[in-house]
Amino acid sequence: MEPSKKLTPVDFKILKYINDFSDIKKDKIILHFSDIQSIKYRLDFLIENKYLLYIDKHIPVMFTLYDLPNEYSLPIHTDRIQITDKGKKELEDYLQKQRTERLSLAFKIIACLGSIIGIILGIKSCFLG
Repeated sequence: MEPSKKLTPVDFKILKYINDFSDIKKDKIILHFSDIQSIKYRLDFLIENKYLLYIDKHIPVMFTLYDLPNEYSLPIHTDRIQITDKGKKELEDYLQKQRTERLSLAFKIIACLGSIIGIILGIKSCFLG
């Protein structure tokens, strides 16, 4: 199953925006995409499917167990989000596909224009001799 089939162009627009930053606050993303009513749902979806992730801060905690010092890192949830490698891959694939489709369309248009010009010149030579 190809995960990108579940993503919409709006999801890719969100991924592209977040990819432009190393990390960004969730509130800033929501504000930037305020015209999209489902932005919170889309962010949750992208996080749930591992295209995005919250950045956790880790605070070292020292404790003693059986008279031996131990260190533990306590994760603290932040509201900062970054794109994952999976998100970057899907975004790159999407952007490459878009470029390929635009290039293909340009070649088709050029071919059609060439055909139309050929037809016009053929008609012109028939009537003008």
